[in-house]
Amino acid sequence: MTAADVIGKYLIAERDVPVVSFPGAPPIGIVQKGLVVGPVYSWIEKNGKLYWAFDYTIPGQAPGAYYAEHKPEFWKLSTTGAGGSANVNITPSVSVIPKWALPVGIGALALFLFK
Repeated sequence: MTAADVIGKYLIAERDVPVVSFPGAPPIGIVQKGLVVGPVYSWIEKNGKLYWAFDYTIPGQAPGAYYAEHKPEFWKLSTTGAGGSANVNITPSVSVIPKWALPVGIGALALFLFK
C-alpha cells in the first residue's frame, strides 16, 4: 500500500497522536486514542517523515488543515469511518503564543505610536 492509497480513507488513532499546524512545527493538539479521523485528503513528506493532512476548514473562513505524522503504531486504516467520531476533534495541548504576549505587544505598539 502506498500513501496515495490512503487518500479518501479514515484513520483510527491507536494511541494519542500529536498534531501540528504544518510538518515540523510544535504540536498544537492531540487526536485522542480510538478516534476516527478523516478522510485523509493529502500527504506530505518532509525530512524523511510522512505526514497525513486532514481538513480543518471552519465555515466562512479560509481553508485550513492540520497534519499528523505517520508511524505504524499511531494509525489503523478504516475504510468506512465508522466506530468513532469522523469529525475533527483536536484537544489543545499547548499554547503557541503565551497569554501575556498580546497585551504586551499592544502596549509596546502604543508606546511606539504615541512617543
